[in-house]
Amino acid sequence: MKSFKISAVIFLCSIAFLDNIYAQSQDYVITVAWDTIICNISHPTFSQFPKYKTADMRKAKDIYLGAIKEYYLAKENILYRKVYTKAGKPFFCEYMSVVEKGKVNLYEKFKTIPRPNATADELIEWYVAKGTDTVKLLKSSDHTLGAIFIKSREKRKNDFIEMISDNKEVYDKFLANDDLSFDKIRNLIHLYNTGEPLKN
Repeated sequence: MKSFKISAVIFLCSIAFLDNIYAQSQDYVITVAWDTIICNISHPTFSQFPKYKTADMRKAKDIYLGAIKEYYLAKENILYRKVYTKAGKPFFCEYMSVVEKGKVNLYEKFKTIPRPNATADELIEWYVAKGTDTVKLLKSSDHTLGAIFIKSREKRKNDFIEMISDNKEVYDKFLANDDLSFDKIRNLIHLYNTGEPLKN
């Protein structure tokens, strides 16, 4: 009887594991009503929005902020989530890719900045949030922001400390070297969320 129970537990765990693998190998969207829809996501050349389509849909639907909270691209292994850069302000709502998810979420945004010599820079911005869908800028690769951004460094550091201060191990690691490099931010957030160091 005991061996039967053990076998049953192993069987059920295997099903859950396989279900998880299957879900992660498929595109999906999560609607504003929290319905998860397994689908195929495409990026038509002349469309403003990416689109999703299930096997029983005659026509693909747009992925846009008013209808979809999250969408996942299996091939790229990227999750996009609807977030606000200003709380509750629809004009300041957009999709950002999720770099780390858990109690503290880390998001990535790419920006194109035109320069006076007719060129443009591709910049990376990282945003962070805890217990909310409103994000705060934590790190930017734009070194031309100058004094304004330097002055905000202390505030960004304090915001981050506030989010991680309830985890002594992570808090102490940050205080030991309080730089805000991309690598250190991600490592600390991953450790905070999982209790494990980030594997390369």
